[in-house]
Amino acid sequence: ALAGAGLLDLCDHGGPACGHPGTHRGLETAQTTTRLGRRIAISGTTATLGSRAIGGDDPAAQMHCVIDKVEGALQSLGARLEDVVRTRVFVKDGGQWEPIARAHGERFGHILPANTMVGAPLIGDEYLVEMEVDAEVPGSTSASD
Repeated sequence: ALAGAGLLDLCDHGGPACGHPGTHRGLETAQTTTRLGRRIAISGTTATLGSRAIGGDDPAAQMHCVIDKVEGALQSLGARLEDVVRTRVFVKDGGQWEPIARAHGERFGHILPANTMVGAPLIGDEYLVEMEVDAEVPGSTSASD
């Protein structure tokens, strides 16, 4: 069974990991975070606060927002950024990879997770970057540890 499975999104009315999905053009979207024992998987996360995109046309600002949301989701399940072992970064415009990579390096440079960055058409014109994360919590066997 999945322990701690649920929808986590940073939203206006509940703060980090409030458990409410965001909306995009009338469609429900959410960063899904799943924990099974020591492993945590966080699905595609965008720079969204409630139903608003954050960071405008600044790819580094969007990346920092994404990482902030990921950090909140990890904390809600007893983990930290330092527990991240892999990131997958999807970039709308390959020409914007450098500021995104710099932002990633600022936050993960001391952690050094395996990382993949790919160009991909993202859902929503306002989104410049999306990220998936895998983490492993040391010494823990359940979501309640």
